[in-house]
Amino acid sequence: QCWVFAAVACTVLRCLGIPARVVTNFNSAHDSNANLILDEEIDESGRPCGGENVWNFHVWLEGWMARNDLLPGYDGWQALDPTPQEKSEGIYCCGPASVKAIKEGAVEMKYDVPFIFAEVNADVVTWICGRDGTKKKASVKTKHVGQFISTKRCGCNDREDITNEYKFPEGSHRERQIFNEAQMRNNLEVPQEEKLQVEMKGDESISHGSDIRAQVNITNNSLQSMVCKLQLNAQILQYTGSPIKQIVALCVDEITVQANNVATVPFDVPFSEFGHWLKNHHMIKMIAVATDKRSSENALAVKEISVINPHVVVKVLGKPILHRELNAEISFHNPLSTTLYNCIFTIEGLGLLIGWERIRQREIKPNHSFTINIRFTPTKLGLRKLMVDFDSDKIMDVKGFQNIHVQNAE
Repeated sequence: QCWVFAAVACTVLRCLGIPARVVTNFNSAHDSNANLILDEEIDESGRPCGGENVWNFHVWLEGWMARNDLLPGYDGWQALDPTPQEKSEGIYCCGPASVKAIKEGAVEMKYDVPFIFAEVNADVVTWICGRDGTKKKASVKTKHVGQFISTKRCGCNDREDITNEYKFPEGSHRERQIFNEAQMRNNLEVPQEEKLQVEMKGDESISHGSDIRAQVNITNNSLQSMVCKLQLNAQILQYTGSPIKQIVALCVDEITVQANNVATVPFDVPFSEFGHWLKNHHMIKMIAVATDKRSSENALAVKEISVINPHVVVKVLGKPILHRELNAEISFHNPLSTTLYNCIFTIEGLGLLIGWERIRQREIKPNHSFTINIRFTPTKLGLRKLMVDFDSDKIMDVKGFQNIHVQNAE
């Protein structure tokens, strides 16, 4: 996993005396063909049928170093990605790439600047693939990739946003200028306003156990009425953007949209129809394709919905004193209408517990809470972190933690 590779590499660099920090990029593009563009492909019913993926997130690291092999001014933070993705000069590696060069779109500079530039700033082009082999460009998203680029703030546990170190503000004149200079728009035209347009509205996120409620708006910008066919698909995604299970496949054969008007199609997806497929996957991608039956013109809308896990609540009872026994209370509430089985709490904390402790609970009833108490003896001073991971047959990878400041006895 990318966060493991990045954490290990960060530790190695720090052991060598090189300042380093871990970086997380949300909506991270994986440009596999080195054209600096992400091409997504769907069929006429809205099902993904190939192309490249945008990862939910990706993690790499930066090292602070001189770059005597580059032009002056490109020292400082260098991006390095130890997760094997694409080959660079015949080897699975990536970087070091000057963060300043990435921001400036200097794709000719060493090493692997084009790949990381695409990770944070690629345009996403969606193509509808016809049965006859033809492809039609359905949408171009210029602001989707490279969101909330983050690292840990020095000296505390807060998130530091470093997006502006990798790119100019999205949509700004300078950002588009850099985009053009990197030749990312060589074969992309600015999409003209279409007569048929589709928009999908709904929640950006839902709680684990909640139904999906959304609506599709079909807009007719022409002077004649349209009779449209609407196809709606939804897939559960891995964090790499790859679909693992289709959970919705709906088709409305005839929808009349009057001239210069909008037709709205509401739809609900009960949690019971997709919840058992979620497990440790938390992203649902919905695709709506409308087709004008008279002209065969297509329009596309895409919406991603995050499924938010419940929380494990950790409370420390008492004052944390070195070498003195301490109690903690750990609680979890089952938000589902079904029983959770094979429940496991895994508890660990460096300087708090020796190794890790695992507590098993056969079941947690629907809409019930379960609480456990543990005892441990801190063995190290300073800021410590008690971490808990909860897994069951239906909900997995639920996290909780509590910072603990261990002090000497007075």
